Amino acid sequence: MISSGYVWYAEGELDDYIGLGLTLALLVFGFTPPWILLRHNLERQINARTIMLGDRLAGIDSGNVASGQIADSIAIREFSLISRIQYLDRLKAELGQKEGRSVILRLLIPALTFGWEFLRPFLIGV
Repeated sequence: MISSGYVWYAEGELDDYIGLGLTLALLVFGFTPPWILLRHNLERQINARTIMLGDRLAGIDSGNVASGQIADSIAIREFSLISRIQYLDRLKAELGQKEGRSVILRLLIPALTFGWEFLRPFLIGV
């Protein structure tokens, strides 16, 4: 939308609008379905791994450990499992955020140019 506004403000030709339409179609139909599938599969795998780690953690708490282990090794295993679960939760929550920020940053450049071109006559008077 920002790029189309910029092309409109710059009085672009029909070719510019066709290029914007093709770019939008490629983004929507070429990026969105694979991204949704990737996110769904990764979330399913993360949930399965989290459940498996939770079961292992429950097994430690219920006393299903070998009788020869000392309390410190049990605490280390619990900490390790809890850390893995937290890492998986963080991975699931932050999936795609870095890429989204980079896209927004790339879109800000034409938006700021458009804003400057619009506000420049009011600020400078040229």
